[in-house]
Amino acid sequence: MHVAIEWNSLPQKIIYKLANEGHYAVDIFIVLSGFCLMLPIVRNNGSLKEGSWQFFLKRAKRILPPYYLALAFTLLLIYTLIGSKTGTHWDGSIPVTNWDIFTRLTLLQDVFLSTKSKINYAFWSISVEWRIYLLFPLLVISWKKRGPFFTTFLAVVVSFALWFVLEPTGLNLGKTGISPHYIGLFCLGMLATELAYAKQKSFFDLNKNLPWLHLVIGSMVLTAIAHLMKEHWVLLDLMVGCTAAIFLIALASGKLPALHRILSCRPLVFVGTFAYSIYLVHAPLLQLISQYVLHPLQLSSLAGLIFMITAGTFLVVAASYLFYLVAEKPFISKKKILTGSKGIDTVSRENSPTALLPLK
Repeated sequence: MHVAIEWNSLPQKIIYKLANEGHYAVDIFIVLSGFCLMLPIVRNNGSLKEGSWQFFLKRAKRILPPYYLALAFTLLLIYTLIGSKTGTHWDGSIPVTNWDIFTRLTLLQDVFLSTKSKINYAFWSISVEWRIYLLFPLLVISWKKRGPFFTTFLAVVVSFALWFVLEPTGLNLGKTGISPHYIGLFCLGMLATELAYAKQKSFFDLNKNLPWLHLVIGSMVLTAIAHLMKEHWVLLDLMVGCTAAIFLIALASGKLPALHRILSCRPLVFVGTFAYSIYLVHAPLLQLISQYVLHPLQLSSLAGLIFMITAGTFLVVAASYLFYLVAEKPFISKKKILTGSKGIDTVSRENSPTALLPLK
């Protein structure tokens, strides 16, 4: 909702506040990524089925072509339609230099403060997750040799310590920066998979006996309190990650059947198949709508807000689906996964960064 709208009324301010906390959605996504990438590992007795090199190739094929095509698409729009500052969140993405393009091509845009928002302010998290992919085989090896709990604990401690070690360097360690602590959140997602699906009796008993629903509620309350108390955002990220991991265990273990049914409904599963495309191109599309549709209409702030939530969302989703057909779908290997009591054709998380997770 990063458009030129005045936020005067209380409902508008609440919506703006929620939209401004979108960073937490990335926390949840990182945990979900670890959860879903760990699924085939658990089913293959704790090992990468095809080896590290094949894993890298599959992730590169799945993630990079749509990313680079989105980069080209965004640059085309900047050079033709949305290259001028208009007082919106998009202003941070322009102007574009050769250095900005280079850092995007090499997935280093999140490392430097000067490039973190350039070209497309949503691209920073692609770099973060790509680096985690490079570490994933090592995490799997440690998982098998040292155990899930030790590996997760070590990853959380080391990754959070690394954040504080790097703080004096001047590198981009903000909310849209390198985020080394996301390695710990990723491992929390891996651990959630282990507890939800592992065949070991100890994990099975732990999954069966712990009150996951109560743990979800308690974790959410503690996280909300910490947020209101304005705790350090890195600590809040860890708390959000723990909450997300507990939630995934409860959901995958059948403790939240009503929510399970909602998440398994066909419209959400359908949108999940091209959510990566939505993420890649939503920023320039929002600016297009703001600059060439919303602004000429001269709507009131409330009417503009309603327009962006309704028509704006529809236009972004529709355009993103067209982008998906051209730039993402050709690089996906389709599989059937069971997302509920009924089989639904979708894309496995092994090949998609956004598809809904399979549930028991």
